Amino acid sequence: MDKPDMMNFTRREPLGVCVAITAWNSPLLLAAYKLAPGLAA
Repeated sequence: MDKPDMMNFTRREPLGVCVAITAWNSPLLLAAYKLAPGLAA
């Protein structure tokens, strides 16, 4: 918005904590499946 009488800004705040509980036999793959949607949000 390029209007001289208005001001526009973005305020970024953390939303919360992200936790991933994975199994012992393939933790990297399962962590990637749980972490990707959390980072994309």
